[in-house]
Amino acid sequence: MESVEWSIRQLEEADLDEVSTMAWDFGAEGDAPAVQARSVFEEAYRAWGAGALRTRAYRGLVAIDDGHAVGFLWLAIVPRVPKPRASDRWTLDVQSVYVRPAFRRRGIGSALMAAVVESSDANVERLVAHTRRSALPAFRSWGFDSDELLIHRRP
Repeated sequence: MESVEWSIRQLEEADLDEVSTMAWDFGAEGDAPAVQARSVFEEAYRAWGAGALRTRAYRGLVAIDDGHAVGFLWLAIVPRVPKPRASDRWTLDVQSVYVRPAFRRRGIGSALMAAVVESSDANVERLVAHTRRSALPAFRSWGFDSDELLIHRRP
């Protein structure tokens, strides 16, 4: 069995330089062209990430290999309206999962997702994600499935 040299931990502000670089690369793998310079994006991303880490609305995880970030995951933590059966309810929205191409197929993305699931408490009613078609097989392998009751409307 292959030994694992990487680890998963909470994302910290000190990680944002490397994570902002990966976030640009993640966006560059998408279908739409960039509308701003890389340096402008990375600066804005670092500022956003620092603010997000100071709130209860977001949580970040990072995969570390040899002291460097090689993957990340962001969650939006959305409180839900209280119900008689549960007054403290949450939805976790997976907003980004990315692993550097050279580190893919090592279980890092799965470990990031497993860390989310393992740390979720009983009040988390749903874990949702809006993803690219190319990532659907990964999300399905992590237990995600389509649900006709979870619908959306584009503005």
